[in-house]
Amino acid sequence: MQKTKHATFWLKGLGVLLTAMFIFTVISRATDSITVAKVRVSTPISRKIQYAISAEGRAEKNQEISVITQPDILVRSVLVNAGQRVEKGDVLAILDLSHLKEQIQVVLGEKRALELQNQTLEQNRQQERQSKEKAAARAKSDYSQLQRRNNRSIQKAKESLLQAKSAYRKGKKTFQKAQAALKKAQKEPENVRETLRQRAEKEKNALASLGKTVSEQRNALAELRKTADAEEKTAKRAIEDAMASPVTDHTDDINDISIQKLSQKIDKLQALRDAKGRITAPKGGVVTAVLTGVGQKTLDTAIFTMTDDRAGLKFIGQIAPKDAKHISAGDTVTLKSASNQVEVPITSMELDENKEFMNVTALLPADSFSLGETLSMNLLQESENYPCTLPLTALYDDNGKKYVLATETEDTVLGKQQIARKIEVKVLEQNDSYAALEADGIKEDSKIITDTESFVKAGDRVRIIEKE
Repeated sequence: MQKTKHATFWLKGLGVLLTAMFIFTVISRATDSITVAKVRVSTPISRKIQYAISAEGRAEKNQEISVITQPDILVRSVLVNAGQRVEKGDVLAILDLSHLKEQIQVVLGEKRALELQNQTLEQNRQQERQSKEKAAARAKSDYSQLQRRNNRSIQKAKESLLQAKSAYRKGKKTFQKAQAALKKAQKEPENVRETLRQRAEKEKNALASLGKTVSEQRNALAELRKTADAEEKTAKRAIEDAMASPVTDHTDDINDISIQKLSQKIDKLQALRDAKGRITAPKGGVVTAVLTGVGQKTLDTAIFTMTDDRAGLKFIGQIAPKDAKHISAGDTVTLKSASNQVEVPITSMELDENKEFMNVTALLPADSFSLGETLSMNLLQESENYPCTLPLTALYDDNGKKYVLATETEDTVLGKQQIARKIEVKVLEQNDSYAALEADGIKEDSKIITDTESFVKAGDRVRIIEKE
């Protein structure tokens, strides 16, 4: 009986222990399911990094030409509107013929006035040349006559000076003889000496007078030569002035240029008159602007602007600068409209005025799209093939160092558990979805955490959510 009671007691204790262990296990698993982060994992995949680039734009004119005619002519009628397609030779407008003929007469009158002005200038030049030739001849004649007159006067003055010098020499000899006679007459009577003394004094005064005459004749000759030199210099200047070249005047040359331009204008006006005032399209294209109206006068600028069919249309779209590094001139893009699709190469890329976007330009094939039509541009660029790529969600950053978290199975007191392990990586290239990595610690079958339901760090236990 006693043994039976002991057995029952131990059986009850064992039951309680098992029950407690079951309850704690349930609680532990429930707690573990709450505290252990659930994650999704992915193995590295070999792939190319793709970049999908798109932009919106319109079909625009690639080249615009101007239709220009002669200015100040009255417009009688305008036959086209902006946006209208025209072919080469189509009549765009008609000018008023009466007003056109008036303009021709006005320009002819302007040309004739300049021609008459040139004729007058030439006649005046001829008269001026003749006047200068006469003045030069007269000045040369006056100079020759002046030289002859001065030479005669100087010659007479020289002769007078020579005569005065000769008389002075004779007077000097006479005075010397009178002095010698007075000196010899020292023993002669006083009256004789007095007579000789008076004679010597007379000769002395005569000699002084002759000397004065020589000086006056010498001065007169010098003054005459000085005057002759001055007169001859003046006469030479008169010759030089008469022979001087006329003041340069290019009025006739300037007029000739104006006459040539007027002649060209007359030819154009007469061609318009012969065409009965019709302004025609120089090329096939679309009229982009009508810059004149009926009853208005033509300007010296364009009266129409239009596209050139031979130049075609172009597409211009804008992309973000971050996308610009993946695209370059020469790359082929797909352009779509509501009714057509073409593939064309990019012709140019440049920053817009605000430097916020990159303008992408591509020439459009003939007849592919209409002017102003909305187009979308699409381009898919691919990198080289990378053996290790993962979703961007797998990538973490620690102060500029990139890393991923891989799961590893470890034995713990709770059994086999999945633990997050940190692996540093180097990003080779990435787009908005995937990154190409370089990491020695990543293997082909590595399970890399790509998504978590709660925060996970290296060393944490995790639970992998199986793919559905």
